[in-house]
Amino acid sequence: MLQRWIAVGLNSPRSIVRIDCFGAALSAFLLWLIARYLPELFGLPVCVLLGLSAWALLLFLASVLSLLFLTRGWRSVLRGLAMANLGYILWTLSMVGSHFGQMQLSGLIYFFGEVSAIGFLCYLEWQIVNQLA
Repeated sequence: MLQRWIAVGLNSPRSIVRIDCFGAALSAFLLWLIARYLPELFGLPVCVLLGLSAWALLLFLASVLSLLFLTRGWRSVLRGLAMANLGYILWTLSMVGSHFGQMQLSGLIYFFGEVSAIGFLCYLEWQIVNQLA
């Protein structure tokens, strides 16, 4: 199955950027929504939730701009997105770790799922970057 995803990315790197774009938009919106209306649901401080939301929004904007204006050079775009996603994962894990005592189960489940999904996407992006000529 992984090879199929890599093949899709090699044939159309734009598809992987679209997936990244959708995921970043979803993360940004959900985290902003939680920070605004239900911060106690996750147990993280509002400023942390908004910071993570802002990072996801920047990833979304980078993906959108790439989709709108690039016709080639996808290797660099995917490398940049993979590095930004990795930074997001590391920051998320550090925030969850430093606030672990006050986190709610729903927040732990959300961030475990988010980090897992982004980690898979990051791995996929690196595999495609390494195989693109």
